[in-house]
Amino acid sequence: MVLDASGTLVHPRRPVGEIYAEGAARHGATLDAAALQAGFVRAFRTLSAREPGTIPSDGCDRAWWRQVVRVSVEGCALPPGFDFEAFFEDLYLTFARPEIWALYDDVLPALQRIEAAGVTLALLSNWDWRLNPVIDGLGLAGFLPAERRFISAERGAQKPCGEIYALVEAGLGLRPAELLCAGDETANDVAAPMARGWQAWQVVRPRNSLLALAAAIEAAPAT
Repeated sequence: MVLDASGTLVHPRRPVGEIYAEGAARHGATLDAAALQAGFVRAFRTLSAREPGTIPSDGCDRAWWRQVVRVSVEGCALPPGFDFEAFFEDLYLTFARPEIWALYDDVLPALQRIEAAGVTLALLSNWDWRLNPVIDGLGLAGFLPAERRFISAERGAQKPCGEIYALVEAGLGLRPAELLCAGDETANDVAAPMARGWQAWQVVRPRNSLLALAAAIEAAPAT
């Protein structure tokens, strides 16, 4: 089973806009958290579609995230002399801290049950090196060891591009029909993997959860 990260396993403990506003305050700017939240949502939605060949493979995706933050603060009244680069670097490293993130309540019990059913777990996420300390710090390393993590900025491709799913298949040594993707995004975690012949399970809390997926696996007939 190949799991998505943000929105599936983990979420920020507080709204991104609040975290951005606190970061701005550390650099001398008073910005509205609600406006920053709206700006972040707009920026992330606008910039997420990236051309093949533009995804780094060295683990660092600072340039893209710098653009996200810059678009997020458009329309905000930044004070004269505001050091955007220092502000951005502060935010970039803040989101590498595990304490900024939380697991959804169903994650640990569901992963325990899925693993006990004999299912191998892997991670596939459009993120960068910062996901590794988050996964480790939140206690998921035992379920998702480094060799089974497929992080876009470490692989040079991202969902929903077919290349990243092919890298997962090769890395795990499994055929598409042997893989199931579980995640919250329709295009990335359902449509694209199914187009390659994977199975998929969309996590739409509170309608369903990873616990419902665990129950479905436990109820499936042995093969």
